[in-house]
Amino acid sequence: MSPLLAYGIAFFLGMLFQPYLLIPFFALIYFSGLKRGFLIALVAGTGYFTHQTARPAPPSTAICGEGQLHINEIIPKSVFGKKKMLYKGVFKTFQTEDKRYKNLPVLFYLSDQRPSADRDWIVRGTLTPPFFTPEKNTSWLAVKGTFSLAEIRLYLKESVKGWVFKNISDKNSALLLSGLITGDFDDRELKKAFSNLGLSHLLAISGFHFSIVALILAWLLKPFLSLKSRAKGMLVMLSLYCLFLGGSPSVLRAFIALSLFLLAPLFQAASNSKNALGAALLIILAIDPMAAENIGFQLSFLATGAILFGFLPAKAQLDALFPSQSKAEIYKLSKFDRGVKVVLSQIKNVVALNLTISFVLFPVLLKLFQTFPLASLVYNLFFPFLITLSIFLLILSILLPFLHPLNSAYTAFLLDLAKEAPVDLIPPVKVDYVPETFIIIYLTLVFSYILHKNNSFKYTISEINL
Repeated sequence: MSPLLAYGIAFFLGMLFQPYLLIPFFALIYFSGLKRGFLIALVAGTGYFTHQTARPAPPSTAICGEGQLHINEIIPKSVFGKKKMLYKGVFKTFQTEDKRYKNLPVLFYLSDQRPSADRDWIVRGTLTPPFFTPEKNTSWLAVKGTFSLAEIRLYLKESVKGWVFKNISDKNSALLLSGLITGDFDDRELKKAFSNLGLSHLLAISGFHFSIVALILAWLLKPFLSLKSRAKGMLVMLSLYCLFLGGSPSVLRAFIALSLFLLAPLFQAASNSKNALGAALLIILAIDPMAAENIGFQLSFLATGAILFGFLPAKAQLDALFPSQSKAEIYKLSKFDRGVKVVLSQIKNVVALNLTISFVLFPVLLKLFQTFPLASLVYNLFFPFLITLSIFLLILSILLPFLHPLNSAYTAFLLDLAKEAPVDLIPPVKVDYVPETFIIIYLTLVFSYILHKNNSFKYTISEINL
């Protein structure tokens, strides 16, 4: 196992320490090498103390008081037919009559008439974590020397949404496309349709979206710039895109991993996807120790780890069932037959990828949501690719505006495909309860098997072709 990834996992396990987590901890030491065991234990211990130090101690009941509020994000929402602004932030301090709290995450709604979110504020109100109710008819006091990107980010996202709605004639298509670019969705019907098909991950900004944007940028810049110049240009653009989206754990994971990959050619170093994932894990947890408890963060890293370690073993199993022809045999075929073989090979790759992620995440999703849509096994084979084309057309239409009508019609077709899917023919799996201990043992066994299989492969990970 790659050293940085081993230390990142140890840091994470230490942060969430429970007795049953000793199962994956000892498996980690075994696959990393016993000689590295002491350092892994030291990193895990550091993670434990870091998390305990940063962890807020929220009150068990509602409390009234005053605190310094830092706003991370503002999301426009429709609440009972009225437009509201959902504030996501953290009270750096919150003082009641007899106690002082630190680093309490909060959520609350405000109307359009609201204070600017470009700085910290001293606010009075009632706190029932994570929900906060500001005290009415009480002024907010600005904290000098503080700054937040939330207001600028809101303005830019609303501007992008306005541009999409101006150019995409179909309203539902505009909703989907603007949400895919900004990460803000406020359409329950759309969310439900995608959830029924196991496609909710497409609506949450993650590594999938970052990879698409990176691939499109690489394709657009390749005719004009050298490898190093492309890497520099993409680093700048992806950094701006990260600031635009906000620093959610899944966004930061994708940004850090891609940035490390892009930095490799600038320093004439080889890139390693697994070490990049480990570095992202360590950096994010060091910046925000409470991210370890974020479900989106956990799923993002778990799915990425499944891809990096599980894809080749899954593909090997498919190759055993459906043997591929050698390159010499393929070159003897006609151009048409050769093209068919290439398409079938890509389909096999997609199937292997889908099966790997589904196999790893299946019990985890059952634990979190008590349901797993079997339709996802079918729709994840082709729908992410179709969505990729929508994003590609939207970005390309910045240079070629005549593509907007085509993209509007095409995206409307995708929405009809999702909303009219025969989900009743493939009923979801539902359970009432899945024990946490079972999840830990399952994941430990699965990854132990995958790592054992990986040790039998001699391969190199193919990266994005810049």
